[in-house]
Amino acid sequence: MAKEIKKTVKKAAKKKTVNKGGRPKIYSPSQLSKIGEELIEWCYQNGNWHVSAFEAEKGLVVDFCRNIARDRKDEFLPVYRRAKSILGHKIIQKAMDGGADRWVVATLTPHYLSDIDDYLDHRKEKELMMIEKAKNIAETQINEKAEGIISAADALSEDHSERTK
Repeated sequence: MAKEIKKTVKKAAKKKTVNKGGRPKIYSPSQLSKIGEELIEWCYQNGNWHVSAFEAEKGLVVDFCRNIARDRKDEFLPVYRRAKSILGHKIIQKAMDGGADRWVVATLTPHYLSDIDDYLDHRKEKELMMIEKAKNIAETQINEKAEGIISAADALSEDHSERTK
């Protein structure tokens, strides 16, 4: 399996296009959809074990898929998760069949898990922000109601003091 990875990386390095610099490219939803379809097809091919090899083969920048999945979740995150799932399954299957050495499994499997951890951390952070926002809204509403009750009580006490005079 280690030899297969080396072959894939060498093959990808030969096909790599040179970035001529300039402003970063902005991808349309249709372009992302096409890249996503290519990624899924690529994942099913034998000898493909890591998304970075796909990026190198297509001439994309390092961590392109991961960054796009993070920045444009609605469009690309489901495709990226599916690709990672396919590749992770291939590695585990290869290990179960006895065809993968322990180093490859130990090295690549945490990479797939770390992406899931990053996503869960981001989701937890977002939920905490939403809870904090809800607390602030509730606090503001409580303060507004309290001010209304206090002003009503002041009006009643003034009214009562005028009646007793």
